[in-house]
Amino acid sequence: KKIKLNVPEKKSQLHDEQKYLTQYKKLLEAYLNNLSNQNVLEINKLIKTVLDKQELVKKIGTQNFNTGILKTVGSEKWEALLFSAKELYDAEKNARKGVELKNCLLCQQQLGEKQLSLYEAYWNFLENTAEKELTEAKEELAEKLESIQNLQITSPSFDVSQPAIKILQKSNAPFVKEIKNAVTQSKKILKSWETKIKTKKEITVEKIKNPNSTVIDSLVSKIKKESESLKDPSLEIQAIDKKITELQHKKKTKNLKGKLLQYLNYLKWVNKASRIQFPKSSYTKQRKTIFNQIVTEEYKITFNKESENLDSEFGLVVESRGASGDTILEYKLDFASGYKHTDVLSEGEQKIAALADFLTEVQLNKNNCGIIFDDPVTSLDHDRKEKISERIVLESKERQVIIFTHDLVFMSKLVRHASDSNIEFDAHWIHRSHDGIPGFVEHNKNPKLSNLASLKKDAEESVKDYTSLGEKEKEKAIGVALDYLRSACESMVGELLLAGAMNRYDDHIKMQNIEEMPFEKEASLELVSLHGKLSEFILAHNRSDEMREKLISIDDYKSVKKTFDELEKKLKDAKKKAKDDRDDRKKLLKDATKGWL
Repeated sequence: KKIKLNVPEKKSQLHDEQKYLTQYKKLLEAYLNNLSNQNVLEINKLIKTVLDKQELVKKIGTQNFNTGILKTVGSEKWEALLFSAKELYDAEKNARKGVELKNCLLCQQQLGEKQLSLYEAYWNFLENTAEKELTEAKEELAEKLESIQNLQITSPSFDVSQPAIKILQKSNAPFVKEIKNAVTQSKKILKSWETKIKTKKEITVEKIKNPNSTVIDSLVSKIKKESESLKDPSLEIQAIDKKITELQHKKKTKNLKGKLLQYLNYLKWVNKASRIQFPKSSYTKQRKTIFNQIVTEEYKITFNKESENLDSEFGLVVESRGASGDTILEYKLDFASGYKHTDVLSEGEQKIAALADFLTEVQLNKNNCGIIFDDPVTSLDHDRKEKISERIVLESKERQVIIFTHDLVFMSKLVRHASDSNIEFDAHWIHRSHDGIPGFVEHNKNPKLSNLASLKKDAEESVKDYTSLGEKEKEKAIGVALDYLRSACESMVGELLLAGAMNRYDDHIKMQNIEEMPFEKEASLELVSLHGKLSEFILAHNRSDEMREKLISIDDYKSVKKTFDELEKKLKDAKKKAKDDRDDRKKLLKDATKGWL
């Protein structure tokens, strides 16, 4: 029940609602403020300025000089001539020490009253800025007109598909009606303003009943309080999970009680038996004879087989000797009997030989129901890691294997071999807490593990509780599952099609792995097609209305998952055949070169 509360998602939803309402309030107020008296006064003032400037331009503008004699009146060259004439006139007047000029500046003929008044009109024209001011006033009025036209287009919506209106409609439907009336009325007013501005007529103040925006403030405050009252039940969920785990462990312990008591009695017997003393000399001699006849021979055969599996045939031979009642096994080099193997073999080779010896003991002792490795590949190269990971995974078919490692490459190889062999595995992650305390274990949630098998597992986990989810949660669950499956398609390229020749975590290409590539053109095209289909399904894209009418169902997921599994099996079979063919070629080559050094 506490998980289904989904408090983080609810808090996120309430936060979004506050944001939508606050934004809508700002938009509504800004829109209605444009109908203020101040705005009316500004527009009317601009209209009057334009009309006044037009009248002034008529009186002293260029049209007053257009008598029909000159065709270029008002042009740039005409105005340039007037400016030059004025400068020459002022210079000449200055040279005459203020005496007015009575002659034409060009033809030097005496000027009459009519000509002198024309000169005066020219100078008034040059000094007046009416035409420029008229242009500026028109541009400013045009900007006002454009802003009013834009307001009509971008007016606040009162449609229920709008998030804020949807919230308001649910909590206060009459208030939404007020918004609708105010916006509708304001649109009509703005339309009349547009007409009057175009015709340069004065606009009038029209009162409308503005909706009380404090209604939105109250609703935002209410939502905020609801959000603050929600408490995250994560800690309670963890406590309940812990209790469930304890109960499960108690249940398992109860079922194993008889076996545990039986094993305890066995340990008591072993403790008593270990106290028995035997004559050492004869006992050791007899034990060595039996050991050489039965155990050592089997040990040698198994050890040689393990050495071959790990590609570590260094020429080691097994010998036994007695010491204080015990039989001790020793390894020597058959080609350098005068030397210890530790003097000849490198540290890495010694480590691999020790691993072969350990696996030999494991094979011969049937009581080993589980084995643990602690970083078994430290300081070894990629090829050695490949062999060891393959061998350890093979051993997990017989008994439980636990491996501790900080080597990401080695872990990835283990996972790949386990996946190829259809062996179930878990990859846990041990990390520090946020405050630096070590030892926290994330159960099967390694953040660095993103391979084909884990991604498929994640996809299945996403729809595990599908039937108990709501409609929206079902859509999300299927979307996440399909997203994981799409990522698994991409992992299939590296792990199966390319046979691990190129990995994201490696700094080199493994050329030998090319021999394992299936080279399946048909399967490759099927993989591309499947990836494309999954890309259409996932939630990463904004789906069309048509797709939203028929949401992706669990049956669609199962169908595409079936296609995925069939394609995976086809590629795995093809890869296995390619690997078997490669091993056959290597065996033929090895047999052909036997006896050569």
